[in-house]
Amino acid sequence: MESTCEKYFVGIINYPGCNYRSVVNSLDYMGIASHEAYTSNIDDFDALIIPGVGSYRSVFEHIEKNNLRKPLIEYSKGDKPIVGICAGMQIMFDRSEEADGKGLSFFPGKISKLNSIDNSIRVPQMGWSELTATPRSNFEGYSKGVFYFSHSYGTEYTNENFVRAFYFLNKTPVAAIVNSANIYGFQFHPEKSSLQGLTLLSKVIKNEL
Repeated sequence: MESTCEKYFVGIINYPGCNYRSVVNSLDYMGIASHEAYTSNIDDFDALIIPGVGSYRSVFEHIEKNNLRKPLIEYSKGDKPIVGICAGMQIMFDRSEEADGKGLSFFPGKISKLNSIDNSIRVPQMGWSELTATPRSNFEGYSKGVFYFSHSYGTEYTNENFVRAFYFLNKTPVAAIVNSANIYGFQFHPEKSSLQGLTLLSKVIKNEL
């Protein structure tokens, strides 16, 4: 991929168990500079990413231990993109069945274990699934695109105010993309979703959606 993003500097929250290095490598591939984000440097970045693979508990505990809650909330009130991937998306909700601890409440509601939403769903869900954009979504260009998912928790698609795309587990629509202003959450892994995933991540970082 030809780099067009050299001027962007992305901060990444490096919590225990997350795929920090995979996100760094993906950004490197796109020519986007990045660095671990701390309380002291969080305002230096053009965009922030809370990665996935880890658990809700691990990202929550890292935020609390490192006094990141207030800086993250303040950052979200600006116009710079903040992106949550998988568990990083889930911490953007009020709470989760996976562990105690208040989320960032960027989006209302709770994260549930997938087989408590529909007991026919097997967990964990791993593999490629097709997205469907919601009405009036700015992600229509990614409808029918396939992206890589790996998760046991999520939220059912019930709210068009912030769910921008979903995918089906059996017949149950599960939120795949949530978005409000400069805040984005991806239940799938764009950094593991081939060129279209990297393109999507790049567009979000550049505020082109």
